[in-house]
Amino acid sequence: MSDPKLRRNLPVYRHLHPAIYAAMAASVALTLLALWLFFDDGGGTTLTLLVVTGFAAAFVGTPYVLWRASPRPKDAEHEGGKKLSTWLEGEFEADRGIIGAKQALVMILLLPAAGFIGLAAVSFIAYLAAIGAL
Repeated sequence: MSDPKLRRNLPVYRHLHPAIYAAMAASVALTLLALWLFFDDGGGTTLTLLVVTGFAAAFVGTPYVLWRASPRPKDAEHEGGKKLSTWLEGEFEADRGIIGAKQALVMILLLPAAGFIGLAAVSFIAYLAAIGAL
């Protein structure tokens, strides 16, 4: 059994790969698509869906704006030029220590992906019930 304190010779990244941000934004967009396709009955839900869309835009837009406005040191390593597969082979410096990049990816995308999958499933079942297929 290997010692967890033993350091491997892997790069340690401090920033997420841009593809991870894109995956988070895509999961939010797919969630909104499922909501609009399956829950918009043309009646009173349109206003509610517009409010939810506004919250989703704030959820995705706020980190993007903060990232664009943040200063970047000139000597900082730029992970955006690397392939995602290369980034995943390294390690990621989280607030509680260094973890594997694959583990960081799972931890980051678990909630948005689970939200999309669950909401899409519930939306599809509700749609089938509304058209009388169930």
